Amino acid sequence: MTFGMKCGVHLLVALVCLAAAQDTRNVIGGSYYRNHTFLLSGSPYIATHEIIVGEDATLTIEAGVEILFDEGVGMTVVGQLRAIGSADKRIVLNRKENPPDDPAHNITRDPNVRLVGPTVNQGRLEIRHDGLWGSVCHATSWRVSEAQVACRHLGFATGREDSQYRQGKGRMAMSDLSCFGNEQNLYECNYRQMGTAPNCDLGGSRRDLGVVCEGIRRVNSVSWNGIRLVPSSAGKVSILEHVDVLHAGQDDGTGTTAAAINIETYPPVLRDVNVKYSAGAGVKIQGATTEVNMADCSLEENQGPGIIIEDQAANINVQNTKFSKNFPYGAQVIRGSSGHAITFTDSAFTENFGVGFLLDTVRSEVTVVNSNFSSNTHYGLNSINSQAPTLLIQSSTLNSNGLDGVFIQEEASTMPLSEKSISIDQSSLSLNLRRGVSISIVYPSNYNSRDHRTFLNVTQSEASANLEGAIDISVEGSTSTCYPRVLLDNTAFGRNGGNVVRVSGSWSDITLRNNVFQENTCGSKKVLLFTGTEKNIKCTSNTFQQNSCKRLGLFNVTLTDRADSDEIQEMFTENIFTDNDYVPPFLYLSDPLRDYCTLEFSGEWRPISITHNSFQQDASRFELCSTVRTYSWDGPTIEATHNWWGTNDENVIREKIFDYSDWNSGAQVTYSPFLDSANGNPVSAILDPSPTPQAFGGLLVNDLHIPKGSNPVLMKSDLTILPGATLTLDPGVEVKAAPGAGILNYGHINMVGSTRR
Repeated sequence: MTFGMKCGVHLLVALVCLAAAQDTRNVIGGSYYRNHTFLLSGSPYIATHEIIVGEDATLTIEAGVEILFDEGVGMTVVGQLRAIGSADKRIVLNRKENPPDDPAHNITRDPNVRLVGPTVNQGRLEIRHDGLWGSVCHATSWRVSEAQVACRHLGFATGREDSQYRQGKGRMAMSDLSCFGNEQNLYECNYRQMGTAPNCDLGGSRRDLGVVCEGIRRVNSVSWNGIRLVPSSAGKVSILEHVDVLHAGQDDGTGTTAAAINIETYPPVLRDVNVKYSAGAGVKIQGATTEVNMADCSLEENQGPGIIIEDQAANINVQNTKFSKNFPYGAQVIRGSSGHAITFTDSAFTENFGVGFLLDTVRSEVTVVNSNFSSNTHYGLNSINSQAPTLLIQSSTLNSNGLDGVFIQEEASTMPLSEKSISIDQSSLSLNLRRGVSISIVYPSNYNSRDHRTFLNVTQSEASANLEGAIDISVEGSTSTCYPRVLLDNTAFGRNGGNVVRVSGSWSDITLRNNVFQENTCGSKKVLLFTGTEKNIKCTSNTFQQNSCKRLGLFNVTLTDRADSDEIQEMFTENIFTDNDYVPPFLYLSDPLRDYCTLEFSGEWRPISITHNSFQQDASRFELCSTVRTYSWDGPTIEATHNWWGTNDENVIREKIFDYSDWNSGAQVTYSPFLDSANGNPVSAILDPSPTPQAFGGLLVNDLHIPKGSNPVLMKSDLTILPGATLTLDPGVEVKAAPGAGILNYGHINMVGSTRR
């Protein structure tokens, strides 16, 4: 027995020693001050200590090599790294320990909670309930505990309340939220049952919860420290090709989570590099002074952004690279110097938990070609306060995002002095849950005297099936010398909801040409909605077909004290309107029209020209409506000559126009001569428009006597009695006026009844 036990012990010791000896041959770590190669024959390697490549050394990793790192161990390269694998022999850099059911492989984020604001980490908190988004409101005040839980729920480390979103508006989904601060998500807090009427807007005291979130809430998992490339000179260019970097990224000693690949000053060449499951960002490049080159890479399912490029002072060239399922950005470019080019081609920014591509205060020209920004929970592409002179998005897809395909917020103080161009060309902006494009531009007061143009172009593109509109542009602080020029050209707008194209705010120059607006279902909203102060508008050769909207166009413009009406002009020519309609669910009693109208012009007087258009629609509906304020019957008129109104019947044409004759607060419309067919000859009006007992309304130029036998007289619209004209109503005459209709008298009225009549 004793002999057997001794033999067994000796055998066990021998096996342990043998195993230790085998591991020792593959254990790596420490400093390499001379050139060194990790051979395929020694793979897999176990890195138990930090690998440091000295300034004068080159570390070569052969194709097919696998290096497994202990937790907290990584690689720092001051010299050069050459990790060149092949398509069938990839180099794998991974953690040593692989726990079962690793949460880093199955990170899920609640698709029913979001922030709506300028960035993914700041805005009004919204929750989706029963398929509809609504805010979280409270009748009193918010505490930091609710903000912290909201940010934690969204995937951030912490947060605070942002009071600028307190003023509640829109639908409410959750009310009376109260958290202790240690809850993991909002549903663990106390709140009024969703689906019941919120009580936080009683007495006008409603306050919505807005937050600013910070940091990334890490999922607990095992990670190694990743690769840090800090070459000592531009001649030390590393190359990573056909490489997988998995489960990297740990605390870098400053309390933040490092990226899987951290690069400073002199970036390497990255080709077919796959970075996945990082505890932080996939790749971070800081202060690059030589060109950033990345091609055929994949950065997916990282707990931070796929890539962060910060303060670059050289060109950036990224090709055929995928950024998917990262948080809160697929790719992020921050600041950088001017005079360089940022180019992304043939790349995909999809299914990121937040924004596909964020441009944050960048100063270099940005070009994105043939790329896909789709199915991100917030914006496909988000640009904030860019100082770049040019942003070009070409031949790209920006579809099915949780908010907008493109969201741009600009402070003009960060813009180039003379001009800036934002262009979307030959691209798709469709199926987004809010809008295709949203742009907000603010010009500060010190820009008033500058000669600056911001060019906003959408050309040869498609913007379809966006729930709340295709394009929304808001402008603040612009003037006649410093303003945006908007061009929408040869673009298809179809099946959108909301206001399809809206331009609001201060001075803007807008051109729409060769576009097709078809089958949009905006309900009580509009296909074109231009509001605010001065707007120069040129709308030519567009087609509006089969839209169901209360207005195809509403142009409500006021003039500031700085503006001269001669500087403002609205021109509509050679447009086609066919088979558009709208059946309202109820009467808009506050609206003097209370009906469908193809084009309505409102606000203050400015020159308006509507010529050589073709209106081919229901004869019973208004085509042109003037509610432009006028203070006299003989004021300036809207020119609407040489149009085809779908008929030669002048009585029908007059019924298609709503102006001073119908409502004596709106400018008159001059419609003669009109065309006798779509491409026909001009015909001058011959009918006398004077009111009669059968058509009692409009402008009374000559005397009108209505005898007793004319009962009842129906006044369907306003009646204006002009100077020198007299209206006489015999005793017993009964006048029935339509709601809102009245009489404005500049002449004389004789109405003397009796006790019996």
